[in-house]
Amino acid sequence: MKRPSEKALKLGEELFDCVLYGRTQSDSINDLAEMADESNRELLEAVIAVLKNAQRNGGVPSAFHVAHLQEVFSDYVPIPWPSDSQGELAGLVPPAQSRLL
Repeated sequence: MKRPSEKALKLGEELFDCVLYGRTQSDSINDLAEMADESNRELLEAVIAVLKNAQRNGGVPSAFHVAHLQEVFSDYVPIPWPSDSQGELAGLVPPAQSRLL
């Protein structure tokens, strides 16, 4: 990906609220966004391959493309959202359903 996605650029803006010595804020944001896009490249390419293959085959992707997607996705472990309520922190109430879906 030559140009970072808008989502990755927004992430970069949120993480970099100051200018590092010798670098502009814009340069730092672009570098971080490119790193985020690059780290997701293999997964995105596998998803695109499954979708394109399914389009060509009446909505059903080949087993090869599905197996590749499963292999790429096997290392993905979502980071749990931190709790934002005192009840959740104390273990008195279950985590919000919106974060579990």
